[in-house]
Amino acid sequence: MNEHKEKIAFFDFCDTLVPFQSADAYVKFVLKHHKSLPMLMRRVFFVFLRNMHLLNWYIKKKHTTHKALVLRQLKGLSETVMLDMGKLFYEERIKTSLIPETYNRMKQLQQEGYRIVIVSGGYDIYLRLFAAENGIKHCDILSTELLFDEGVFSGKWVSDCMNETKVLQIEKRFDRENIYSIAYSDSLADLPLLTWCNEAYLVQHNTYVKTNRLLNLVLV
Repeated sequence: MNEHKEKIAFFDFCDTLVPFQSADAYVKFVLKHHKSLPMLMRRVFFVFLRNMHLLNWYIKKKHTTHKALVLRQLKGLSETVMLDMGKLFYEERIKTSLIPETYNRMKQLQQEGYRIVIVSGGYDIYLRLFAAENGIKHCDILSTELLFDEGVFSGKWVSDCMNETKVLQIEKRFDRENIYSIAYSDSLADLPLLTWCNEAYLVQHNTYVKTNRLLNLVLV
């Protein structure tokens, strides 16, 4: 490793630092804690599609995704409510569910001088809070940013930070030749990220195993 290069550790979040998919969990949390007629109507429509086994048909027809359809249920909420729910979700779900093995590894890398960057399809509204409490720069949260229009949630995101999009976001910020990078992720859907970095670790059963460039597993 070139000692003059900046050391960066990229961490996926969902099923890597917490043992669940945080984006859908956030929506479910808000639906549980905040009630409104428009949200109830969207929820009823979503449940109807699901129960009638029409979700996949509707998703294809509308050229959307399951994740986007779930998120749309929160359309029309004020930014204040979304932020308040984000704080509550972070305190009650995120902080109490961190995976010790990978979270402690992240903290260890910080102590070793690595810059920690979270690269996640989770929502910025609560990941920013995780960053603030863990010594991670605000600009080092690359996530799915929710879209607000004059203080009202549009039901959409600016862009979804998933799969290949993660690498595109990283390449806007970092010159691959000038950094030494490590990546941690639970999913081979993050293969673009895992193969982009100098070292890669696949999180399995709440711990991690090192991989080579071809993603063969090597015990740590």
